Amino acid sequence: MRWVLLFFALKYEGDWLKIYQALETKEKISYEDLIDIETKITCQYVTIIDQDYPKALCNIYRPPFVLFYDGDLTIVNNKCHKLAICGTTKPDETGLLITKMLTKKIIRRKLILIVML
Repeated sequence: MRWVLLFFALKYEGDWLKIYQALETKEKISYEDLIDIETKITCQYVTIIDQDYPKALCNIYRPPFVLFYDGDLTIVNNKCHKLAICGTTKPDETGLLITKMLTKKIIRRKLILIVML
């Protein structure tokens, strides 16, 4: 099931409703596509059905089916300041500039940054 969630998350670029509909209608996936899916990502990931999926996310409206991450995922469960940012995979120049400025400030304050695209 992890691979199915990963497949649909990549296919539908994280679009929650499309992923949900694919699961609900039991959209067909070829065995080859399913086996090949992990070779298409270069980072780590955790799915909503995994033990180490952040507990706090389970309580939000439409939690992500898959989280892609680099680094130590366990820090997300720490009781410290966190900032979640929802964004786009196709930012304009202004969006890129603002993101760079915010990121520098976030790093200085040692906040945990969660980016959702």
